[in-house]
Amino acid sequence: MASVKKRTKKLLIASTIVVALIAAGFIVYKLAYYKKPITYTNPKNNFHTNPGQSKPTQHKIVKQPSLSTSNTTNGSSTSTSLNSNINTNSSLYIASSSGQITVHTPYNNETISSGFPINGTAKVSTVNYILIDNQVGQIAQGSLKVINGKFQGTLSFTPHATSGVLQVYSPNPTNGSEENVINIDVNY
Repeated sequence: MASVKKRTKKLLIASTIVVALIAAGFIVYKLAYYKKPITYTNPKNNFHTNPGQSKPTQHKIVKQPSLSTSNTTNGSSTSTSLNSNINTNSSLYIASSSGQITVHTPYNNETISSGFPINGTAKVSTVNYILIDNQVGQIAQGSLKVINGKFQGTLSFTPHATSGVLQVYSPNPTNGSEENVINIDVNY
């Protein structure tokens, strides 16, 4: 009888240790791999400050564009027509540090308004953008397909401040993180 009690006690202790180890492993896993989604409550602190740097954050694209040559995506539309605001001065082009994306329009500190073009060249298949207003945060986002090495679209937005940042990047096909990031200061 004492032998059965001793075995039961050892089994209970061993089971408790196994459950504690599983719980500890779960907590370590959650702390190491769980990422909270980014919210743009203070835009000055929530976007990249070094052009071309990558940070593993995920941005939800509200609507993916279709494969046609004229798309509309959450405030942007792509089309084959050219806009008179397109920058042709190559000294103002902004490239990611990797050289994978180059934005021609808009250029740094350019004054833009709704309907302004976004265009450039890329060695990736898709270019995403987020327009961040310095007062309220994100005011537009979209995804532009790269066709024959070029991307083009139109920004549609309502600003609440006089300045902001246009963040252009390519999504990592494996985990969706931002790569080849370019930050362009803009005025409204």
